[in-house]
Amino acid sequence: MQQRLLDEYVMEIAPSGLVPDERADVQLLLDLFVLEKAFYEIRYELANRPEWVSWPLAAVAELMVPARKAAGR
Repeated sequence: MQQRLLDEYVMEIAPSGLVPDERADVQLLLDLFVLEKAFYEIRYELANRPEWVSWPLAAVAELMVPARKAAGR
């Protein structure tokens, strides 16, 4: 469902020029947004519920797995 939603969104908004033409560039921007949100969650949990910080830290680690695979690690 996530991929379908993203595909439909990009197809609908593409004529506006707000998203890159290349699918890989769109994915890169989406990944960057998700990573930024995860870092925000880390800051929030450290400030408010430090015992919960492992959840967003795990999410960041999971997000980094594709980057490590692409780098050949």
